[in-house]
Amino acid sequence: MLARGLKNKDIQFFFNRPDRPVNSGRISTIRSGSYSDSSKISAVSDEELEAFLRHFHKLAKEEIHPNARSIVDKARTLFRKSKDGTWKLEGGEHEECECKVDFDPKKMTAIVKAIAALANNKGGYIFFGIANAEFKVGGVGDLFTKTDIVQIVEKVKAHLSPTPTIAAKETLDLDGCFVGLLHVTKHPNPPVIVYRDGDGLNEGEILFRYPGQSSRIKFGDLRAMLDERDRLAQSALARAAGQIADIGTRNAMILDTNRNVLEDGGRSILIDKELVDSLKFIKEGDFDEKLGAPTLRLVGEVTPVTVKGSATTIIAHAAVFQESILDKFLKQERVDAPIEYIYAGLAQSRMWLPIFYYSRMCEKSNDEIAALVRALKVAQKGKKRILVDRLELHKSAFAKAVTKASKRWRDDIAKGIVTVPTTVEEAALFAQGVTGVGAIAAKLEALLKALAVCRTFAEAADHGDLMGLIFKAASRVDELFFAKAD
Repeated sequence: MLARGLKNKDIQFFFNRPDRPVNSGRISTIRSGSYSDSSKISAVSDEELEAFLRHFHKLAKEEIHPNARSIVDKARTLFRKSKDGTWKLEGGEHEECECKVDFDPKKMTAIVKAIAALANNKGGYIFFGIANAEFKVGGVGDLFTKTDIVQIVEKVKAHLSPTPTIAAKETLDLDGCFVGLLHVTKHPNPPVIVYRDGDGLNEGEILFRYPGQSSRIKFGDLRAMLDERDRLAQSALARAAGQIADIGTRNAMILDTNRNVLEDGGRSILIDKELVDSLKFIKEGDFDEKLGAPTLRLVGEVTPVTVKGSATTIIAHAAVFQESILDKFLKQERVDAPIEYIYAGLAQSRMWLPIFYYSRMCEKSNDEIAALVRALKVAQKGKKRILVDRLELHKSAFAKAVTKASKRWRDDIAKGIVTVPTTVEEAALFAQGVTGVGAIAAKLEALLKALAVCRTFAEAADHGDLMGLIFKAASRVDELFFAKAD
């Protein structure tokens, strides 16, 4: 398969199983010969490979695996190859599936509506590259693969609340004919509502997926949705009440996650004296956070007690989002838990986020931070690898300026001339110029101020591509000024 030039993701399809997923990285190490004794294993003959492929496709035609592991695997089972060699979406459109002939990032209204409708019903797929008449696969254009999922999510966030989850943006290869797909999950707290007018979307509108179409929700379906939401809320309340009854109100405490307050009714919280010795306590109003031993922020006084029994370690991670990571960096604000701002990148949609500014705040070297990241047990293996590569300076936000205009901005910045952009177009050129800079004479304060202005333009214009350029430019500034531990 490797000799035939198949891509990792295509090879994965033949070997993934519900109980045995095959990682793309494993295929890469087999390709390079670095995995185990793979370099000593001879490739099968062309005849043997053809026999394997024939047998695999025969099984695929005979039965759809009921436990298809991934979203892509499940999507693939929805298609059938006709006798004339063409592929069709078996079953056509229904309440969990909508089809589009092609994808155009400049015409997103119908896609946003479909995402809202699916999220309000059972979730499902949006396929691109399928003719609606007979649901034949015609193929999706290059714009789908070239469009970052972030751009789609930003458009959705600009019009829908609460924001639906797009679990996957992938491409299916059906004998060289490509189908694009978005998988939308059912929202746990519907309804998803259009909260901003624009491009054919009406404020206050609730969309719902019906068989064959996405349209405004009917009263009966809305009533059923709200009744189900109320039922779930009452069920959760009943379970909580039952737990309190079992514990006893005198022994129960309430954690208010909105206010971050543990309501104790005036009672004390006991901390084992041995645990006290291993903690740092910081008085309110005297806070200087550094990476190190576990820290509790206290309001009031602490009295250690000695208790018997096994101790329980509780680690609380703050919710940090990519917008906050960028904002704190542009404002050069100190943060309470800088290491969390580095770890948070593993859960964000954007790859390019400032990290070295927060590393310096931790008072750790890049290698020490990289070791901490390497030790994390997370599902996002690819992002973890990229983050380690960036910390070890193997991967950079640097990108050559391509156009004459962006080169002019790059040259000015390198000389120390920072001109604040006045238009969206200039903001994009400035960001491209920053990422193209090697050595730099410009002042940090001037660059951050200009990037903050660029961000204002991007937010006002709801310009996802420009926002991506700004995040990458901020990451380049972060590298230039903070990558060195001194």
